[in-house]
Amino acid sequence: MFDEPIPHPRELIISELEKSKAQFFADGRTIQKIPTGKSGTDPKLVLLNSHQKKQQIIRAEFVPALRKIATAGGTLKDAAKALKLREARARMIAAENGIIFSINSD
Repeated sequence: MFDEPIPHPRELIISELEKSKAQFFADGRTIQKIPTGKSGTDPKLVLLNSHQKKQQIIRAEFVPALRKIATAGGTLKDAAKALKLREARARMIAAENGIIFSINSD
């Protein structure tokens, strides 16, 4: 009982993974190749914690004003200045809500 060597934890994990992989292929499943730069998950399905939800609600308050400035032909810089936001935050809100700004106001 005490003379038996204890298997290394790494070897146990590897053997379990090999068994799982063999079962996966035995069930007729295949490996899906995901292109570089893409995620295997839908970003809209990612669960948000309570702080993130609160931040999203706060950002949503700026959406109508950003959309109004964008439809009037304003730039992202103009919108950020008018709403007293950092450009990065205004860009994030616009990206979340599909708002497209013009490139130049000149």
